[in-house]
Amino acid sequence: MAPLQEAEHILRAVMPDERTRKLLSMKRDEPCLLMIRRTWTAGQIASVARLYYPGSRYEMSGDSAPKDADMLAPRNPE
Repeated sequence: MAPLQEAEHILRAVMPDERTRKLLSMKRDEPCLLMIRRTWTAGQIASVARLYYPGSRYEMSGDSAPKDADMLAPRNPE
């Protein structure tokens, strides 16, 4: 409901516990990707999530852009 001010993502390779492994139909020796995500609104944490992805079925990628549009202007080489 409130605008998102900031988001943090931490990505780890982990061995899942038995419950997670069963829920995701994973083999016993299969690692997974764990993404820990926190978001802030109005200077306070709005959400925290631990997202598990089977390592053999997912990949992660990302893009980022500068927050300041002036950074997109061509540089003057000196």
